[in-house]
Amino acid sequence: MYKKWWDTPVCWLCDYWWALLLALALLLTGWFTRSYWLPILGVMPTSTPAPTITPSSATATVTPTSELYGYVNDDGGYAFNYPAQWQGQAAGTDAYFQLPNNVKLEIIVRAVQAGETLESLADDTGPLTIPKSNLTNLTIGGEPALQYDVLDERGEIIARAYRVLHAGRVYYLTLFAPLETGTIPFSQSLEQFDQLMLDFQFLP
Repeated sequence: MYKKWWDTPVCWLCDYWWALLLALALLLTGWFTRSYWLPILGVMPTSTPAPTITPSSATATVTPTSELYGYVNDDGGYAFNYPAQWQGQAAGTDAYFQLPNNVKLEIIVRAVQAGETLESLADDTGPLTIPKSNLTNLTIGGEPALQYDVLDERGEIIARAYRVLHAGRVYYLTLFAPLETGTIPFSQSLEQFDQLMLDFQFLP
């Protein structure tokens, strides 16, 4: 009988297919485990180098020196950031904060009275009955506002107040100096208060 040329290799595959399969399994096992046995033979496996971040593509992250927490008063319709050392308590639309060194911050919200304007607020003492000093017109949270200081007999600031008109309400924000001088100067609290007012926003 005439024998085809492929009969011999086909018969060989039929007899030794298991050997080919075993060799293939050994090759694959050696390839995937090369990182374990190549160092034993003194050969280091090649690896793809990690991408390098160039200064042009790197983004620097700045950590603030004083951690800030957001405060939102839904009833009063306002929000701001304040230092983590402050202790606060809400009372409806109002809020009260205790600062280090016994400095106190009060935020009081009330409805605008008939005919009340920013000019009339300049003459209104609000919670304070002492004449104002350093009266300044400015903008807080996109709304017209007043800022003024209250001085003692020596001319030192014992309170700073902001008055803001917004959506039919008057916002009284007042920082009171401690009764006794402590280790933290009141000027530092004033700077923090002024920064708070820069962050002060009205809720939509």
